Amino acid sequence: MMLKKERDVNFLLEKHLDEIKEWLQASSEALSYYLSDDLEKIKYLLLRKNEISSSLEDERQEIWERLCDGAYFPVIRGDLLGIVKSVGRIADAATLSCETFSYLQPEIPIKIKNQLATIVRLVFFLFRPIHENVLYYLRGDDVLKVIRENVAAFLVKRAEVKVLTGNLKNQIYSSDLDHWQKSHLNDCMQSISTISSQAVETNDQIQLIMVKIVS
Repeated sequence: MMLKKERDVNFLLEKHLDEIKEWLQASSEALSYYLSDDLEKIKYLLLRKNEISSSLEDERQEIWERLCDGAYFPVIRGDLLGIVKSVGRIADAATLSCETFSYLQPEIPIKIKNQLATIVRLVFFLFRPIHENVLYYLRGDDVLKVIRENVAAFLVKRAEVKVLTGNLKNQIYSSDLDHWQKSHLNDCMQSISTISSQAVETNDQIQLIMVKIVS
């Protein structure tokens, strides 16, 4: 039976995950609006960056303090802290990507815009199975079955992102765009790839946890 301290930590974790999910959705929308030539959404999002970052950091600190205060004692839940930090890095990468687009404001040909919009959508979709996995892990609901299914779904989408990103990079560098345009587009592409890489790191952590549960 879960004690009140454990329930409180789980509640804080779920709240933290929901806020990160909302921030990632806002970041995805901001980038999509940018690719539709609307810069206002991304500017508004970046104006809220400090406020949101401060709120997420306060939540991480509170989770840490609750764990130090005896939640799950005598077990040290390094797995929960690892997930919190790893998921936070996905949000940080999304913010950095928005900043990169806003700062560089690359000129993007329409054909590349459409492909980039698809990659953005798929990259942010990667958080969905991660979010579900963590919730199931916290609640203990058919955890192994669900995590296996979500990890498989994640890997399929990640492979799709990797292929599309590689193809688009090749297309950009073989185009007749100016060097500075190619450079700016590459920086923006790299910022999106960083979101994907951080999602992969979190997914790897969840797979490791799954192995420990089985053993």
